[in-house]
Amino acid sequence: MKITMREKEEYSGNKFSKFDFNLFLLRLLYKELLEILDTACGGNIAFRNLQINRYYTVLKNFIEKILKKEGFEELAKESPELFNSLVGDIEEIDLEWEYLSREAYEFFGKIEKIYINRGCPSFGIPEELKQGLENIAKAKIAHKKYDKEAFEKLLTELQKSKIKLSKQKIKFDDENATIEISNQKCALPPYKNEHYFCRAVFEHKANEPVDWSIIYEKMTGYYQAYYGKPPASRRHWRLVYDTMRSLNERIKETVNTDEDLFVWQEKTVKRKY
Repeated sequence: MKITMREKEEYSGNKFSKFDFNLFLLRLLYKELLEILDTACGGNIAFRNLQINRYYTVLKNFIEKILKKEGFEELAKESPELFNSLVGDIEEIDLEWEYLSREAYEFFGKIEKIYINRGCPSFGIPEELKQGLENIAKAKIAHKKYDKEAFEKLLTELQKSKIKLSKQKIKFDDENATIEISNQKCALPPYKNEHYFCRAVFEHKANEPVDWSIIYEKMTGYYQAYYGKPPASRRHWRLVYDTMRSLNERIKETVNTDEDLFVWQEKTVKRKY
């Protein structure tokens, strides 16, 4: 896409000035540039799109030319430095846009304020530019469609690769504070609640209910032999329950499974496998 303008013809006879015509274009193209950045950097997966990059580069170059024109000197000083291209380190671009987008949208807000104060100048869009903007719109739609389909495919593949805990050999290594699930190891914070929780539960067979107070004793050092069973208040048993939930989430993230290893039932904990 190549943008060329016959400026005098476009604003001739209009009550607005040459500056207003360039301001109208700047507002239009900068808004389009932001939408391209949101499209390229705001998807589910990161991928290079040469067509989107080409449109981005053309728009960026034209915007820079406008900002060099007479009357835009102060605005040009506040223009944020955007990416040279969208085909470099795309993972880094995604992360950087999270922070840079605020600065870019604030700059667009300044353009918008000037535009409103100038009476919202409006001009006919040259046919070549109109066609270019239509092509950009189609490219953005195609980019989002590909992103959605690729992400759904990735989720399907991940779902297929998830393991079933019921088919794995599971054991607890107290010395190294890990739960071993076949050939994978889920490391626990040593000598913290999750470690002590496992000490208590793995002393019992799979599917054997373990009263919350037994686990609480291991976690806190509250010895029932001396003090009796701790009060069954929410503050006490909730510590065990929350630890169990954290442990289940840690296992899911580590070994890629949807299953819980531990379940809570009537203030007891069962190890399912």
